[in-house]
Amino acid sequence: MITMAISKIRRTFWELFFYLHQIVIPCLLVLFLYHSHSFVYFATLPLVLYVLDKLLRWFSIYSKRCSIQSIRCYNDLLLVEIDVQHRFGGPVNYPDLVGAVVYLRVPRAKLFEYHPVSLAFNEGSRFFFYIKVVGSQRSWTHRLASLAGQTGLRAYLEGPYAM
Repeated sequence: MITMAISKIRRTFWELFFYLHQIVIPCLLVLFLYHSHSFVYFATLPLVLYVLDKLLRWFSIYSKRCSIQSIRCYNDLLLVEIDVQHRFGGPVNYPDLVGAVVYLRVPRAKLFEYHPVSLAFNEGSRFFFYIKVVGSQRSWTHRLASLAGQTGLRAYLEGPYAM
């Protein structure tokens, strides 16, 4: 009982830490820029590279329309099938990407969490992932397993990044 309370406090602390950094760091950068005369000389290039990296990642994520075709649960193993289409066109024909890494977010499982997952295999624009269910009942994999059998779920993919 005590260990569950401690793990819940620890998880809440790290989530708060993550979200505060998403808000506080840009605010501190703006304040530092406003109050420091030499900031422009030292931080322009890293700031521009950071913004370009964020824009590239957002384009990579939101230029694809991904829908989960099925989630099948076999004891502690999930088979997740995702159909990927270009937002600006039709289906995407990816080459053989076995073993590539994809950052997967399923908003119904957890709203803001991306998880690196290896691609088991793909058939053109259809990706198949095997995901082992681990952790507590509130973990991302358990929440994903509870969605088994549902259709029409949205997913967001960053990648795939081949080795």
